[in-house]
Amino acid sequence: MLQLPWTYESPLSKWMQKSRKRLVVLKHQRLNPVTWWILQRHGICVYGQRLSFDYEISSEALIQYVIENMNSYWAGWIARLEQNLHSSGMTEDTVPVGQLDFAVEWCTLGMLRQFYTIREHDVTSKIDAGEYSLSQLPERWHGLIREAIAIKRREDARQYASQLKRLQDLVELLRLIHTESNAFLQKQN
Repeated sequence: MLQLPWTYESPLSKWMQKSRKRLVVLKHQRLNPVTWWILQRHGICVYGQRLSFDYEISSEALIQYVIENMNSYWAGWIARLEQNLHSSGMTEDTVPVGQLDFAVEWCTLGMLRQFYTIREHDVTSKIDAGEYSLSQLPERWHGLIREAIAIKRREDARQYASQLKRLQDLVELLRLIHTESNAFLQKQN
């Protein structure tokens, strides 16, 4: 479990204690400030009476969680992708295209979603974060961002002839997002 730099008691645990309810959380699910932010603002009742949760997730807690995640989980992805890029066995013919498709969609849109959250103090969908970034990042990255959106939508709209160039651009874009997000927060503080 990620160690958070602030004290965080889940609103769900408070509610469950008061109401004596039980919740089964699957093994790899994480209930975190992003989850609570979305539930608080966009949650809908799907069965029974609407419940009142007495909690507030501050935008500061949301941003702190997101930047911690970017500087740990996503920094790990960047390092692994860069290691693959510089591996002696990586050639145009050995790049696993399906895995690279996954990485382009997952990493690009995942990090852009955090980029959006850090700048706008809100949470949006991955596709909307990709669209937002087209107005925020240099045009050099628009092809890769559009490709990530197309993969997410299951559209066949590839921008690259070279898979190695695609991997290199992915690593560079992710580094840019990481650097820009941290610099933006530094200026805010």
